[in-house]
Amino acid sequence: MRIALVIEFFDPAGGGAQRTVAELARHLRDRGHEVTVLCADTPDSPPTDMESIRIEKSGKGKPLLAWGVWRFRRWATQRVSGGDFDVSLDVTGRVPATIVLPLGGTTKESQKQQVASLASPLARFIKRLALFFLPKQWLLRWYEWRTFRDRRVKHIVAASNYILRMLQEGARVPRERITMIPAAVDVPAVSAEQRSAWRAQVRQGFKVPEDSVAYLFVATNPHLKGIEPLMLAFKKLRERGVSATLLLAGANRFDDQKRAAALGIRDGVRFVGQTQNMPMLYCAADVTVAPTFYDPVGRVVIESIALGTPVIPSVFAGSASQIVVDGQERGGRVIGDPWAIDFLVDAMAFLADADQRATRAEACREKSPELAMGPFLDELERLEKASADAG
Repeated sequence: MRIALVIEFFDPAGGGAQRTVAELARHLRDRGHEVTVLCADTPDSPPTDMESIRIEKSGKGKPLLAWGVWRFRRWATQRVSGGDFDVSLDVTGRVPATIVLPLGGTTKESQKQQVASLASPLARFIKRLALFFLPKQWLLRWYEWRTFRDRRVKHIVAASNYILRMLQEGARVPRERITMIPAAVDVPAVSAEQRSAWRAQVRQGFKVPEDSVAYLFVATNPHLKGIEPLMLAFKKLRERGVSATLLLAGANRFDDQKRAAALGIRDGVRFVGQTQNMPMLYCAADVTVAPTFYDPVGRVVIESIALGTPVIPSVFAGSASQIVVDGQERGGRVIGDPWAIDFLVDAMAFLADADQRATRAEACREKSPELAMGPFLDELERLEKASADAG
C-alpha cells in the first residue's frame, strides 16, 4: 500500500511521538509498503535507516502560531485527500486522515495538565487564561473537535487507556468509534552479560558509586514530565539516609542545575543530556522515575519495562497500567498527583530495597514480549488494509 504518515515536526531522534512515527515508518517499509512522512519541518540530515522512506515537507516551517497551524492542516489535508495514497495515518489528532492515532492525546487534557504542572496558584491562573484565549490554542481545540467527527476518518486509535479516557470523556468520541491498540516500542535484545557491561560503563563514566541506587529520569520537556517534584523528592529521599544518584537524560536546562544546587543535591545529580544510547541508560539504572504531569503514551515507561528496569510512573503516564498485573504493581509503583511529594519519596524508598527491585525487574522481563512492535503493527496494518479496501 501507499501509506502517508502525518506529523507536524518529524525528528526520528526527537521526542516520543516522533520516534514512534519513525519506528512505524521503518516497520511499514520493511513490510513492503511505500511510506511517505508528511510534516511541516524535519532536520536536514535524516538517519540512514530512513532510506527509501519519503519525507515531504510543507515548506512553511514548524507551525508555531495559529496561522502556521491553519496552513499545515490545510496542506496536509489536501495531500491525504489528493489520491496519492491508499491510506493515511495522522498522529496529531488534527488532520482528517483515514486513521487518526493521537499520540499527543487531546489539546483539552494537555492544557489542563500544563496548568496542573505549575506550583503557584497565580501562575496556574495566568496559564489557564493564556491557554484558553491564545488563538493558536483555540484553533488546536477546534481542529481536534472537527477531526474526531470528520466522516473521512474511518478509525480513531487509542494507544493507551489514558488516551481512551481523553477521547471518551473530554472529546466526547463514542466508544464504538475508538479502536484500542496499546503502544509498543523497539528495544534491542540485551543479554545479562551486555546489561552488566553497560551498567559498569555508564556508572563508571558518570561516577555513580557502586552502592548508590541510580534513578533515571528521561524527558524532552523536563518541566511537564515532573522534574520539579522529582528533585524535591530526591532531596527528601537522601534525607532518609538512602544512598542515591539521579541521572537526568534529555533536554537538560541550566535552571535545573541551579535548582539542584539550591536544594543541596547537586553532588548526587548527573546531567546526561541528549543521547542516542538510551538502552544503555535503562540497563545502568536501578529504577526509572516518571512523575509526569502529562505523557499520553508513556513511551519511557514502556521502554523501561521492555528492558527490565522497574519504573515509577504517575497516573498521567499513558502506559502506567502496564506495570499493574493481576491487580498488583508488579513492575514498579504508580503514584497519583506528582505534587504529592511524600508519596513519590515512599515509592522511591520502596524500590531502594534490592529485593523489591529484583522482584519487579523480573516482572518487567516477563512483560517485555508483550511490548514489542509486532502485535501493534499487525493490528494497525489490519485497520489500514480494511480502510484501503473500503475505498
